Amino acid sequence: LLPNAQPLKLKLKTFCTYRDFHALVSPDSRTFDIAAVQHGLAVNPPDGPTYFLLCRGAAVEPQHDWHCGYYHATENYRGLDDLGDNLHVGTFHVQLQPGEQVTLVAGMQPDPQLDGERALAERRSYERALLSRSTLEDKSPEIEALILAADQFIVARDIEGRPGHSV
Repeated sequence: LLPNAQPLKLKLKTFCTYRDFHALVSPDSRTFDIAAVQHGLAVNPPDGPTYFLLCRGAAVEPQHDWHCGYYHATENYRGLDDLGDNLHVGTFHVQLQPGEQVTLVAGMQPDPQLDGERALAERRSYERALLSRSTLEDKSPEIEALILAADQFIVARDIEGRPGHSV
C-alpha cells in the first residue's frame, strides 16, 4: 500500500481445483478436506496431494462452496469439455496500513517463505545463478525465458536405482 494512502481492508477469496490433465471436476465427484493451519489453509483433494494457501497476518475463513460454469477457452479449442467448476476453499481477510504489503502463497510446502520481498529476492538470485551457468552463446531474452521455463519441469527421480533428474 502506498505510504500516503488510507488503511485498506482486503477480502481475498481463494478458489482451487484438482483434476487430471483433461478431466474437469464437478461438485458431485469431489469433496475436498480443508483445514485451518498456521497462517492459512491446507487443502487436500480426494486422491491428490495436500497443498497450502498461506498469508502471514491474515484471518482466514475455511469454505467449501462450489462455483460452477467456468469457461476454459483452451479446452474448447482442443475439442474437450470446456465448462469446469472451482471450489471456494477459503477467504483471507487482511488490513493493510500505509507502506505495508501482503503476500499470499500457494504451494505444496507447508512452511514456505511468507515474506514476499525476501522470497522475490531469493527467486531472482536463483534465476541469475541459473542463467549464469548456461553455456549457450545466444543469451537473448527469449532464450533466457526458455531456460527459466525448462527449470520448472525438472523432476527428481531414480534412474536405474541411482538418484537422477529429468526434464
